[in-house]
This record gives sequence, C-alpha cells and structure tokens, in this order.
Amino acid sequence: MSITHDTLVEYLRNQPGLEDAVKELDDVPMQVPTHWEWIGGIHDDVLGATTSVSYRAWTHFALGFYPYNGCDLYRDTRSSRVMFSYVELGGHGARRISYLVTKHSPFIHEPVAAHLQVPPELHDDLFAALRELGMSEQTLRAQAERYKNVSNILEPLPEDRLTGASIRGERGQTQLDLTLMGPRATLRALRQRFHRS
Repeated sequence: MSITHDTLVEYLRNQPGLEDAVKELDDVPMQVPTHWEWIGGIHDDVLGATTSVSYRAWTHFALGFYPYNGCDLYRDTRSSRVMFSYVELGGHGARRISYLVTKHSPFIHEPVAAHLQVPPELHDDLFAALRELGMSEQTLRAQAERYKNVSNILEPLPEDRLTGASIRGERGQTQLDLTLMGPRATLRALRQRFHRS
C-alpha cells in the first residue's frame, strides 16, 4: 500500500488515538520490530525527491520536507498505534528515528518545495506562467538572492503563493535550475509543464 501526503490524514482518521502531538518514540532498534506492520511510504511522485530538503521554519510535522517526505509508515499490530519511521545517517552513525502519530496529530501540508530544471526554449513560457501566478522574474530573483536555498529560510512562508528559494542559470541561454515553495497543486502543475531532467 502506498500512502501519500494527500491520503495520510484520511488514513489516520480511521485509526484510534488521543495524542494531539507528534510524539518521538524512545529506544526503537535499528531493525524494525517484528510487530510493526509496514503500511506504506509518505511520498509525492509528481514533486519528486526535492522535497526532502529541510525547511527550518517548521518542525517535525512538516510533511513536505525532511525527514518525513519519503519516510515509512508502520502500524503496531499489538496496539494499532501508527508510526513514522526513518533511518537517520550522520556523524553519530545510523539510527532509527520513529514518531507516534494519530488522527489528532497536527500536520502542515503546505507550502512544499519543488525543484525545476527548465531548458532555454521553455524560459519565456515559464516566466509567463509565473507572472499569471503573481510572481515576476524580478521578484523570483530577489527572493532567490535573499534565501540561496530552502534550508536558509527561517521565517514561515505563505501557503497560498509562490516563493523563490534559489535560481541558477541564464535566461534563454542555459538551463534554469530553480527551487520554488508554494501550494502543492501549483508546484505539481509547474513541474509537469516545465521540468526536464
């Protein structure tokens, strides 16, 4: 079974649980416990892996960003509890991090991030589409200069409009590599229309 950002809350709605937070579980072994049943992975195939970047303004309940985008979802067969779980790699060595979630746990779904690689022949169409969405090229470049990348954004961003996190390349000459943050549906549409990897 595959769980997406869109179906997660609906799935949890049918589960028991009274916790109103995302609660970290202590002492979860690296090997997934045998009484945990794998339910699926949290992912967004249209946006791709680029939403695995971190966004510091949000905490552990931002589904569109690391560590939850791409993590696994498990159910405890002994208690029906539902857990997010992923393996964290770092200087401390690999370890499994797991969180208990319920239908009452708060989740932020938007904005999310998306990376686009846009060839020169689509640049004019891209900037025309961005203007229709309320973002001028000047605004995009100013925001990208300010932030450089998603992990440098420290303040909460609006959920209903686009923000430019980075842009590289020359308009009309080389491929543009840009990262945008905004509504999931908007970014999905932009990636499907303009992204060429």
